[in-house]
Amino acid sequence: MILEKERGVLMALTKVFGTETEYGISLPNSDRLSANAMELVQLARETLAVPSMENPQNRERLDLLLKHEGSRSRSQIDSFLDRLRLRGRRRRNQRQGEEQEELFRIVGLSGSMLPNGARFYVDMGHPEYSTPECTSARELVAWYRAGDLLVDAGRRALEEKMQVTVEVHKDNSDRAGHSYAAHENYCVDPGTFEELITPSPKSRILETFFVTRQIVVGAGKVGCEEEHDNRRSSLRWLDDEEYGDHPAHCPYPYQLSQRADFINARLGEDTTYRRGIINTRDRPYADATRFRRLHVIVGDANICDVAFWLKIGLTAMVLKMLEDDFPASVGSPLCTPLHDGVAAIRAISHDPTLTVPVSLQDGRHVTALDIQREFHALLARYFADAAVPTKEERDLLDEFSRVLDFLGDLPNHRDDLVGTLDWATKQVLLEELCERGFSWDDPRMRVRDARYHDVNPAVGLRQWLDDNGYLRRLASDEEIARALVTPPESTRAYLRGRCIAEFSSALRGAQWEYLFFDAGDAQEHSSDTEEVIALSDPLRGNADEVREALDTAKNPVQLLRFLKEAGITVRQGSRW
Repeated sequence: MILEKERGVLMALTKVFGTETEYGISLPNSDRLSANAMELVQLARETLAVPSMENPQNRERLDLLLKHEGSRSRSQIDSFLDRLRLRGRRRRNQRQGEEQEELFRIVGLSGSMLPNGARFYVDMGHPEYSTPECTSARELVAWYRAGDLLVDAGRRALEEKMQVTVEVHKDNSDRAGHSYAAHENYCVDPGTFEELITPSPKSRILETFFVTRQIVVGAGKVGCEEEHDNRRSSLRWLDDEEYGDHPAHCPYPYQLSQRADFINARLGEDTTYRRGIINTRDRPYADATRFRRLHVIVGDANICDVAFWLKIGLTAMVLKMLEDDFPASVGSPLCTPLHDGVAAIRAISHDPTLTVPVSLQDGRHVTALDIQREFHALLARYFADAAVPTKEERDLLDEFSRVLDFLGDLPNHRDDLVGTLDWATKQVLLEELCERGFSWDDPRMRVRDARYHDVNPAVGLRQWLDDNGYLRRLASDEEIARALVTPPESTRAYLRGRCIAEFSSALRGAQWEYLFFDAGDAQEHSSDTEEVIALSDPLRGNADEVREALDTAKNPVQLLRFLKEAGITVRQGSRW
């Protein structure tokens, strides 16, 4: 475990985190989802005049793809999807590897890094926005919301180009048995990571947290989706002859989480079929001997700023506590695992009264609210006895306590959670329709559910909540607009973003942990020289380290020299 001693207090690895959001896109009479998503991504960048940088491998493949007359990328995708549909109704999920790889190769060409340190691309037919790395959950809110601005710019441009209504939703299911991502990523130390992705006491505690945190961070949903016994393909554009067009009847009119119905394993690497409560994917995008990336797929996309802030901030705090092995050291009741996490995550989601008990392995039955209160108490003790909290961590604990108090007296305080928690906010908006005589299975309920997540401010309910003073904002419009074009200052995203913004003519590619510079136009370099900036530490390349170098460098050669002097790893290599 990577730990530091400070005034006799154990300090876990500094938490660096970010999110990935897939947006649902729909056009009338069109099933060319990947092609439409690619066009939206390109139009968004063009509309906002946002420079971007492909990674070298994607750029090379794109050159090959476009070497013939005109751009063939869209026609290739449409042709491929036509073939995929014809074969899809006869194919099982395990035989789709080759076809999915071909699709990934094609649609991945649209992926690129942006000047704000983020990445904007297409994944499985969805526009996807990955925030830059941040060290503050409150700071991350602005970059998370910046993705909505970017996607909505693409939506408007696509509408104008195609002269049809384009709908884009920041949600997690299409109400037809398909789920898509609202992923989170957290930097953890290698030792803890290995324990978290295998059956262990620490993974059991994290499982319990993920299963029960939905009472605070769930986005809410009308009805439920069993994903046809989880046999349905993750490729949402396939014909549905094999499994039918609609999910089975759901006895639950409203639930807490959009994602819970699609979780069907305790641990698992897959993100599209057999989804685990804890995802075991091991792609660190950093020095794996020092840092690992915990990829979290169990959560919902949030509309309320406070719910998102709590989701990221509390998860980071729990991970710090686990790195320091605090629960075991104090004999916390949370060390007793759930009897069946998969059953529990669904049972909790299906009960918006928060009263359903779930079973523990010792035979006790407790509610999700009981468990979340225990997490609050344990975190408070951890920061009192074993770690020094930041101001934001103290604020998170205070807000967590306030929310839990309201949830504990839900009949009298649900309205106090409007604009704070998504599921409670949406439930109030939907029950307003019930008061007007609509039943929960009325199609207008699902329409309002979808409107809650619509990124178009003219119809999306987030804007209405904000305009009417219900939404608790943690990022101003000015902060979000700034986050769209500038990177955060506390991580490597700062160096990456500014290089893309200011030295794009010399950049040959950009990835999360590498920048590839073409220095061939300088006297001291040959024409096939490539300089690689290695950012294997997510905290290196921050503003304190490299702002002066970026502000004073007049050309790429000077920049590379200044960065070397600042201790940033720059190595020479052959042209990719």
